[in-house]
Amino acid sequence: MGLIGKNGSGKTTILKLVLDQVAPDTGTVTLEPGTKVGYFSQFSELDGDATILEVLDGLFSEIKAVEAELAAIDAAIAADPADTELDRLIGRQAELFADMERLDGWDYPRRIDTVLTTLGFDEAHRTCAIDELSGGWRNRAALAKILLEVPDVLLLDEPTNFLDVAGVEWLESWFRDFKGAAIIVSHDRKFLDAVVTRIIEVENFHLHEYPGNFGEYVVQKQFRLKAWSSSSCTNPSSWPSKPKGSPIAAKRPRRPAAGWATSWPRSRSPARPAPSTRSSPRSMAACTSRTSSAAWRDWASPTGRSCCSTI
Repeated sequence: MGLIGKNGSGKTTILKLVLDQVAPDTGTVTLEPGTKVGYFSQFSELDGDATILEVLDGLFSEIKAVEAELAAIDAAIAADPADTELDRLIGRQAELFADMERLDGWDYPRRIDTVLTTLGFDEAHRTCAIDELSGGWRNRAALAKILLEVPDVLLLDEPTNFLDVAGVEWLESWFRDFKGAAIIVSHDRKFLDAVVTRIIEVENFHLHEYPGNFGEYVVQKQFRLKAWSSSSCTNPSSWPSKPKGSPIAAKRPRRPAAGWATSWPRSRSPARPAPSTRSSPRSMAACTSRTSSAAWRDWASPTGRSCCSTI
């Protein structure tokens, strides 16, 4: 799911509500017990004297425990135990093999290397302390850690900000195999088009849901605003009450007389008679139609300012 909206609309706050880092003013936030949540912030909290290799290697402690027990069983079998003990060791070995399959633990070093290589980590970045990395490299390290943890629910806040083209493409391919749920806050339209299957827009203190990726959202938003403008904008009494400063409220059509008066050049106003403040119903409707049509175009056009300003 792509979570979009203007800066300051509350996207990061929604993620923090899920993480129980912020308490809701009203209502409750319920998370199913046992759900593993991974959170990537655009301001990495990863630090310490450990290297990124040590941090990522520590994620596989369960696999390492299985490996250690398998090594001990191999040594015990090599010592030529009695038949009864041998049967027990072989049975336990089969259980551990099944655990390794379940944990996908046979090639975890390759998985670590693949993630770090794709995110651009060379040998120097892999072996220095995390505290010695710049902010951008810390963000990459935090992203690598979260992706290798493979949580049930993944919360990503601007995950592509510090990635090059190859890194973004790899992240897109990673999502194709991801079996969990994800909430992604991003200004990267191409990334949202490649990854998400649903868009949630935070607008005027409400959540609006659109099925599909970002490109499909743009089309659906156009139709929604066009339907609103054609059904209600031409009737001033039906205008919805919007919070001050909202894009739709800012685009309400003016009365024709006010529009003429404010657009008239001041230097020439004494030489021309003031326009009449009376308007026929036909001219009023035409002016209103033109203004409301321009309003939804400005805020919904995929090539105009709207899409940049709404995410």
